[in-house]
Amino acid sequence: MKTFLSETQLAGAHGWLLYDGECRFCTGMIHRYAALLHRAGFTPAALQTPWVGRRLGLPAGRTPGEVIVLTDAGRVLGGADAILHVLRWTWWGRPLFVLGQLPGLHWLCGAAYRQVARHRHCLGGVCPLPRRPHHGPASFFEMP
Repeated sequence: MKTFLSETQLAGAHGWLLYDGECRFCTGMIHRYAALLHRAGFTPAALQTPWVGRRLGLPAGRTPGEVIVLTDAGRVLGGADAILHVLRWTWWGRPLFVLGQLPGLHWLCGAAYRQVARHRHCLGGVCPLPRRPHHGPASFFEMP
């Protein structure tokens, strides 16, 4: 059974980091970096939490396909911008945040984030999608 935080419980100094609670990769990353998030002033909450959908104005049962930061000032940042915003509040991540604001690198961060997000359900060796047959040239080991 999932337990969801209410909107007023444990609000971080800089806001909420909202993630896909049904994604093993996403929840694993949240558990792995929970202490860092706490020190940076963010409280993680699953996008499936009822108050999150209401706060973001999402239709019932719909969740965004990206991580979201809901700042203490009410701003909503998604994807790479959300990750960069969290990095801004760590001593070691601030240089990455600054570099990530440069036009070419900002685009690259966004492209990299979208690639990971698109395949997040297949990361870690567990993929619910059926494998597509390989139609390339046969390898040496597949030869008769």
